[in-house]
Amino acid sequence: MIQAKELRIGNYIKYQDNLNFIVELEDFSDLYLGEDDIEDYHPILITQQRLIDLGFEDIGTYEYQINDDLIMENEYTDKGSWNFFYDNIHLTEIKHIHQLQNLYFAITGKELIKQKPSSIR
Repeated sequence: MIQAKELRIGNYIKYQDNLNFIVELEDFSDLYLGEDDIEDYHPILITQQRLIDLGFEDIGTYEYQINDDLIMENEYTDKGSWNFFYDNIHLTEIKHIHQLQNLYFAITGKELIKQKPSSIR
């Protein structure tokens, strides 16, 4: 389950097997989801294809890079986890697209959005 405090406007999330993104936050703590409860929304796991869809380049076995200094690697992590590197420094281990979007924005000041025509689903 996702906690509202983890999300920002523009984060990708899943609702009833469909890709959605956050369009509004109220009072900086409550997630606006219309009539739906936050329990109905789920995080989207990071996969190799989803990284490519977001503009990452495959640079070798288990490694994907964007902006020359941001690397995602999953060779030595638990199932479903990815290591997040910035400027060759391991910052954290993450599993979900919204976490990656938040880290990317914190470091670059830019949004990480879908670049490829295939689906993030």
